[in-house]
Formats: sequence, structure tokens, C-alpha cells
Amino acid sequence: MMYKGFFVDDSERDKGIGGNLSIAGKEGMEVEFIKPELPLVELAEKLLSDKPDLVALDYRLDEEREKEDAPNRYKAGPLAQYLRDNALDSTESDFPIILVSHEHKIKKYFEPDLTVHDLFDRHYTKQEIVKEPDRCRREILSLARGYKQLIGIWDKQDRLYLLVGLNEDDKAEIDQQPLRELNALKAPHQVIRNIFRYFIDRSGILLDLNNLLASLGISPDSKNLDKLLSVLNKNGITYTGIFGKGWERWWNYRLHRLGQELCSEHLGYLTAEQRVLCLNENFGLKLIPAKSKWTGRTDAMFAFACASCRQPTEMEFSVAAYEPLPHPGLIHPKRICWKCVQTGEYQNIYPRLSVHEDDLLVANKIEHGEIKGEG
Repeated sequence: MMYKGFFVDDSERDKGIGGNLSIAGKEGMEVEFIKPELPLVELAEKLLSDKPDLVALDYRLDEEREKEDAPNRYKAGPLAQYLRDNALDSTESDFPIILVSHEHKIKKYFEPDLTVHDLFDRHYTKQEIVKEPDRCRREILSLARGYKQLIGIWDKQDRLYLLVGLNEDDKAEIDQQPLRELNALKAPHQVIRNIFRYFIDRSGILLDLNNLLASLGISPDSKNLDKLLSVLNKNGITYTGIFGKGWERWWNYRLHRLGQELCSEHLGYLTAEQRVLCLNENFGLKLIPAKSKWTGRTDAMFAFACASCRQPTEMEFSVAAYEPLPHPGLIHPKRICWKCVQTGEYQNIYPRLSVHEDDLLVANKIEHGEIKGEG
């Protein structure tokens, strides 16, 4: 089916963004540009009456007015709230709402306004949509499909397990109270928000590519990565559930189960050299082990990707980043490698990273050269 979306923006200059989001073909999406030339409620009702599969909103809908008394005296938040409230009464008409705005507007207006964050499934800068249209299109199409998928099984008792593609034998792997409570939520967008929180946006239940490579001790410079991913797919490690086509992820527990079977040891107890040797021998690959950024050695016990440089990192040579986590058992806390602390690189990361107060003493010693690396 061809999906239909709307892009609401008061700037005629950015009309082409709708075209950048559109995807040709029977399984694509047509995104129509609309100016906010109606009062808020009337515009919201017009959008709802067209039964959209996705709505994209610029944050400032009130900047450009043809007349002083023009009706567009509202920002994206109140409009998104009206659309979301409708979904509480009409589940089948719920749809993704994304923010599409200039980077400076997102930083200046959207990010400080915490009250509106949960109204949007995703937010994109107009600059990244122009620079990376293929990725952005893939993600928003996956988002629209995901909503349809969820709405189609809304009355199913085990809808979460159906959405993420788990069978009966594997349900215990994610059978935790915060996830079970998703079945009690009243609208699809509420469930979607938490699926992104616990499955897609953070490593824990699933792994992104950087954390996958860190878990396997593999250098990102390895030339056999495509073959590796193909092997993992054949072994059921690749995530194929909701949003899997938009955001490539891998099952954490299945990866470690496979590692135990292949290497006769938990991956966490093996060095990068040992993990890579095991993979190469079992699958005929030519992967190379990652080097520690702190010691320069390949016999490191990598556990995750640094939240700053995204390189494989050891627990012993990293500090905790400050962040309030709702359920740390489901999400891997962010950590920063000592090398990024030493260089100060982590301070330039967006969104901003800061060292947790429990590790400030270690961080200060690294910054002042009292602790030095070999790499």
C-alpha cells in the first residue's frame, strides 16, 4: 500500500522537505506540504479527517504570518497534543508524529521544552533529511508500518511478543514488569514510545552495530563485516521485529547464547583476540580484533561501545556517564572510555555527556595526567 503523510510548516522555503521524505513505489509514502493557515483545532481536524499514516511538524509554526491576525499562533506542541488526545478515543486512527525542524530551533525551543518530548516519535533536523534522505526515508516508512502493525494486533493479549518477534521459548528473556505493563497502555503511540525506549534507542535487550562489534571484540575496520552480519542473520541473531527495517539491531541474549555454544565460554570471559579467533575458525571469516584505545592491546576484555567515540571499550578503562535511567536492568548505562576523558572529546558530543559524580575523581586524575594510557 502507498502511505500518505503530511508535512506542516509555515515556511514556503522549506516546502521541498516533503519531497525529501516522500518514497516512490507501491510500498512507499507520499508526503504533502501544508501551511498552517487555519486555527489549531481546525487544522488538527483537517489532518484527522484525511486519515494520515504520518504527520511531520516544524516546531515553530507561528514565525511567518501573512497578516498580523493570522491564525497560526501556535507551535508544534499544542497541535501534536490535540492529535494525540484523539488517539486515546480512537485507537485505530493513531499515527506517527515526527518533528522536522532546523537544528537551531530544535536546540533552542524543542529540547528545553520537556513537556512536549513524548508527543513526538522521532525528531529530525531539516539538514539531516537533505544530507541523508535514504536513511530518514527508511526510518519514517518503518515508523508508519510499525503503527499499522501494532494497531492490527491491538486486541491481542501478547501483542508485545508478537511485535518484537519472540516465540514461546524466548518470552522469558524479556519477561520483566516494565515490559509486561506495556500491554496495559491505552494508545498505540504510548506503546511505540516505550518500544523505542527499551528496544531501539538504547542497547540492552537489543544491540546496535557498535555495541555488537564491541561484544564480539571486533575492530570496526574489519573487511568481513558484511559476511559476519550474514552469518548472524542465518543464526537468528538479527532482530526482525517492529522497526527492524528502519533501525538495524541484534538480539543480545541470542548473541551470547551463540557465543557460548561456539567458544565453550561466555564471551565476557574471553579477550578480543579469543573471540575473533573463535568466530574466524567457525565461520571462515578474516575479522581482526579491536585494539584498546587506552592500552593499544588486542587482548582486551571489551564489554560495550564508548558513548562518545563509539569504539569497543573495557569496563575497567571507562567511567560512568550521568543519566537518570527509569529501568537500568533493561538498558545498558552509558559509559565513556578513558581516552575520550583524557582528550575531552566526550564534552563535544551531542546530546551532551557528563561524568557521573561517582567517577569524577578518576576522571580528574585522567584529565590532569595522573593516570596515563599506553595506547
